[in-house]
Amino acid sequence: MLTTLVAKIDAVTGETLYAKPRADRKRPARKAKMEYRGLTFHDLRRSAAVRNLVRGQVPERIAMQISGHKTRAVFDRYNIVSENDIMDAGRKLSEFHNGQPKNGDNSGTILHHDAAVDSTIN
Repeated sequence: MLTTLVAKIDAVTGETLYAKPRADRKRPARKAKMEYRGLTFHDLRRSAAVRNLVRGQVPERIAMQISGHKTRAVFDRYNIVSENDIMDAGRKLSEFHNGQPKNGDNSGTILHHDAAVDSTIN
């Protein structure tokens, strides 16, 4: 089971928290507040539809259309940057400064070769 529904516990007292009784009931029952523990379907949507698409180098605009996110703000909320992402960016920056960029030169400009005129364009 990916998710379980458990009673919410007060972090300070350790006691079960209860929801406010509904005003429209004659004799409302006392019900514990509930919370999900574990993965939900929404968690899986986030990791599969956003993180994997972005990490797979799918353009973000296309990833937004696939995942159904209409605004950039919501898309960015689910495009969570992990510690590994930051370390990977640092490694790429280090390679660049050590003179080993994968594309282009050390100026930061990617060079494009135009086969029609057989020249290099910046």
